Amino acid sequence: MINLNGSLLPNDQNIFKSANRAFLYGDQLFETLRFQDGKLLFWEDHYFRMMGGACMLRMEIPEHLNIEFLENEIIKTLKASNLFEYTSRVRLSLYRSDGGFYLPTFRSLEYLIEVDELIEKGRYSPIFIDANIPENAHLNWTVVDANTNTPVPGMENRNGQHVDLSVVDWKVHQALRLVIHFATNELGQSPKLYGISGGGKFHNSFSSDVQELGWEFHNASWNELNLNLSGTEDSTLYSPLFNLNMPFSEFKLDYSSQGIPDAYYALDHGNWMPFSPSNTMHSLDGSASVIQFKFCLLYTSDAADE
Repeated sequence: MINLNGSLLPNDQNIFKSANRAFLYGDQLFETLRFQDGKLLFWEDHYFRMMGGACMLRMEIPEHLNIEFLENEIIKTLKASNLFEYTSRVRLSLYRSDGGFYLPTFRSLEYLIEVDELIEKGRYSPIFIDANIPENAHLNWTVVDANTNTPVPGMENRNGQHVDLSVVDWKVHQALRLVIHFATNELGQSPKLYGISGGGKFHNSFSSDVQELGWEFHNASWNELNLNLSGTEDSTLYSPLFNLNMPFSEFKLDYSSQGIPDAYYALDHGNWMPFSPSNTMHSLDGSASVIQFKFCLLYTSDAADE
C-alpha cells in the first residue's frame, strides 16, 4: 500500500497527473528511512532535515504536518501493508501542489509514503507449501535459478511440503523460482495447493483433516464438512514440529478460534512454556531451530498459522 495525503491506495494506483511539480520541475524533497524492531531509525534527524529543506525551498508547511503526525502516517502505512513486524524501507516524499510553471501557483505541500520489505542479502529462508496431497498423488517441486532458468543442483524433482532453501548458495544463485508439478492418483485425485509461505513462515489452512497435516488432538473431533475442530474444556491440540533448519530468535502466532485456549510453545524438543498469542512478535532469550505449539481448553478452532 501507499499513502497519498492520508489515503491508503494500492501500489499500482495511478496517482500523478502530468502537471505534477515533482515530475515537471523536481519540486520535491524525499527521505529514505529504515524501519526495524518497531521503530523508525533516526526519525528525528530525517524529519528535521526534510523540514529544513522545505523551508529553504519556501514551501508552506501546514501545522498538522508535524513529526508525530507523519510518524503515525508511516506506521499506518506499514500496518496496512502487513510490514509492521518486518524490517522495511520507507520513502517519504514532500512536493508542492500542482500549478504554475517555474514559479509555483501554490506553496502548500502534499506527501507520499511508500513502503517495501527490506530483504537483506544472505542465506535464504525456508519455504512452506500448504497443500492437501491425496494418497498416491504427487506434488513435486524444483528450485530454479531465476537468472539462468536452470535447476539448482540437489533441488530438482523433490517432494515434501518443506523447501529448505537455506542449503542454496545465495552468492551463486541470487534469485530463485519455485516450479511445482502435480500428478493425480489412480482415482484421478489431484493435490490441492492452498498457499506458499516464504521467509521462514509456516501456514496451515486446516482445509483437510488436521491429523493428515501432522496435528494431534485429544478429546476433540474433526468436522470434515465444516472444516473445523471442536472440543470440550479438557481438549488439547498439538501442532507438528516446525523445523526451520536454521536459527530463529523470535516468532509470531496467528490463529482464529471460538473461545480462548491456553497456549504453550516448546523449543528444540524442550519444556512447554506458556505465552499469550496476541498476534505480536515474541522474542526469545536465545535462539532455536525447532518449535511446537500446544493449545488447551480448546472450544472450536478453524485455522492456525505459524
